[in-house]
Amino acid sequence: MRALLGGMALAVGAAACGPIPAASGPSHAAKPVSVGWPQFGNTLENTRFAALTQVSTADVRKLRVAWTMSEGPGASLWEDYPVVVGGTMYLTTGTDEVEALDAATGRVRWSYTPTVDFFLPGAGALVLATNRGVAVSGGRVFVTTFDDRLVALRASTGRLLWQAQVSDPRLGYTETAAPTAFHGSVYVGNSSQGTGVRGFVAAYDARSGVLRWRFYTVPAPGHGWVPRGGHHGGGDVWMPPTLDPTTGVVYAATGNPTPDLVGSVRPGCDPHVDSTIALSASTGRLLWAHHEVCPDVWDYDTDQSPMVFGLDLHGRLTEVVGDASKSGRFSLLAAATGRLLAESPYLTPYSRPHRAPSQRGVSVCPGAFGGLEYSPPSYDPATGRIYLDGSRACMRYVAESPTAAARHRAGQPDVGGAFTLLPAPRPIGYLAAVDARTGRVRWEDRLPLPSVGGTLATAGGLVFTGDDDGHLYAVDARSGRVLWSPDVGLPVGSGPFSYEVGGRQYVAVVTGGSQLAVLAGQRTGGRLVVFALPASHRTRTASG
Repeated sequence: MRALLGGMALAVGAAACGPIPAASGPSHAAKPVSVGWPQFGNTLENTRFAALTQVSTADVRKLRVAWTMSEGPGASLWEDYPVVVGGTMYLTTGTDEVEALDAATGRVRWSYTPTVDFFLPGAGALVLATNRGVAVSGGRVFVTTFDDRLVALRASTGRLLWQAQVSDPRLGYTETAAPTAFHGSVYVGNSSQGTGVRGFVAAYDARSGVLRWRFYTVPAPGHGWVPRGGHHGGGDVWMPPTLDPTTGVVYAATGNPTPDLVGSVRPGCDPHVDSTIALSASTGRLLWAHHEVCPDVWDYDTDQSPMVFGLDLHGRLTEVVGDASKSGRFSLLAAATGRLLAESPYLTPYSRPHRAPSQRGVSVCPGAFGGLEYSPPSYDPATGRIYLDGSRACMRYVAESPTAAARHRAGQPDVGGAFTLLPAPRPIGYLAAVDARTGRVRWEDRLPLPSVGGTLATAGGLVFTGDDDGHLYAVDARSGRVLWSPDVGLPVGSGPFSYEVGGRQYVAVVTGGSQLAVLAGQRTGGRLVVFALPASHRTRTASG
């Protein structure tokens, strides 16, 4: 059982404001309004925008801790992205436990602890165990496990309904991302330990767990660009697929090819890796793919979940897909064709010349943990801007020989060398606003340490994000001016989210660090912190 703490029990300080006292209890006069956060990105289109106005630029400084919850003893990092449906918050821990909480108080309604083997051959080589959330649909909660199962639970009780084996963990496959559920299907991607397995997107029947289709992002060994020997591949789908419910198209982001650092084993542009891909939701047929980096020998995955939104371009409403690369650029694509419409500049220092890794070693910016990581961005339709957080972190790359890369064995890391974080220039974070029509940067804030969790935009004119410095930042969406920055005590490796229960808006964030924080030796742990306005300041609601 996780430890539930009252707001006064958590010593959370605000910049220049001193300690934050707990918010008072809900007002009896509040309207019984519930506006949830039902998907990973709030909507299936993954825009991470909350149409809530109670918390605004005028009163965000008055936010106080409403309640908190600890992930439990021994937690090393927490990267969960909770969802809120019907006043219930569903979350996961780094060890795949699922909990349902009262979203207004934090009271535990039920919990489910699966039996997970975290030590199967091939598992745990490069990636720490984590779980980034659930999908809730049709009265069911869907979650994946580190040893590659898709599990369905009854949303009201947590009772196990079915489970399906998605892939083989002994080959190096893992499952860490939240699934995506819609219209009787559950969509999952794959993560791996950089072991050279074939990336994929798969669809399962939501009632039975039966596999409906699977699309591999790279060819089988000996086909296309993948060599016959060495167990190479890649193209992992690290974050949840995004679904456009109006067109029935699934969009996914794919990771780097392997071996990561030895391009001579797989010369040229390797199709469908480091890409945004579009698939038919009903059949898995590939509709189009767009390369973000080509060729890639720096581990520059495209690993954010894509976002989908409409834009008025030249007087015509155009569906747009946005996605980012760890190289530090954000791409805006036509949803129907994948054609590049606009692209941001590099949002982090980009080495020029950009040298390929060698056996003698090269230093490159950004590194494999720099640029735009898995961090999901947000889109505010009122400003027409996309809000992205990221990291300015450089690395030293040392490649192994092609002969050594060819000796790679199944289930073992297929990096083709090693990369290490450079202490100088010192890694820092940033938050940027990018014009969705042109890709131009409208404003940018520097943050003390890398920011990898993602952003939240609200109708109150605010953008929220966190960083490894242990602060939650609220900034003015139009100017980028920091309005509030409480110290939440732990690095932030997840995106803030917002919801309303009983007429009261909450802003919440999972803290506990990211894998970059672990690499840099930052303090890690696990604590969910939920903020709200005191009753006397709650003057607006989503319905009013």
